[in-house]
Order: sequence, then C-alpha cells, then structure tokens
Amino acid sequence: MKRTIFIIFFTILTLALFSVSTLRTDTSIYMTGTISVAGNEPFTYLIIRNANISYSIVGDMRGTIWNNYQGRTIKVKGAVLKETDLMLHQLDVTEIIEVIE
Repeated sequence: MKRTIFIIFFTILTLALFSVSTLRTDTSIYMTGTISVAGNEPFTYLIIRNANISYSIVGDMRGTIWNNYQGRTIKVKGAVLKETDLMLHQLDVTEIIEVIE
C-alpha cells in the first residue's frame, strides 16, 4: 500500500515538474555584440561576442550574418540552444534587430 502511494505521488510530482518547465512561452534573448569568425580551418565557426559572453551562432541566419556582418556590432534576437561549461553556448539567431556599426 505504501509503495503504491509512493509511486502515485512520484508520478504526479514528475508530471508537475515537466508541465511547469513547458510553461515558458518566450525563451528568446537579445544580445548586442561583435561578429567574428573563430577557430582554425576547416573547423571555423561564427561567434557573437560582447564583454561578458560569447555565443556560437547557428541556424538559418548564420549564412547571412557570416557574409554581411563580420567585424560589425549588431543586436540580435535568438534562442539559446545549448549551454555547457566545456563549449561555447549556441545561439540560434532568429532576427537581426539593429546594426550598430
């Protein structure tokens, strides 16, 4: 009996935690930084960097930013896809808000 109650309680708790994590409707961030290419050929990647943090740019806008905004400071909107201590954070840029310089 106690085991059944524990399993039911644990199941309800797990479902509640998963449903709370899906309540966030907008996970977008805004970032202003300088665009540059990092790494060595053939393993180069595009980054946006400011004084506090750097993100590796991924997604559909990557090519446009690579070709048109290297060395420029821009403000972008995007979603953080991966945050790890060992690698750069990945930012999927969805919109270029402003070109600053």
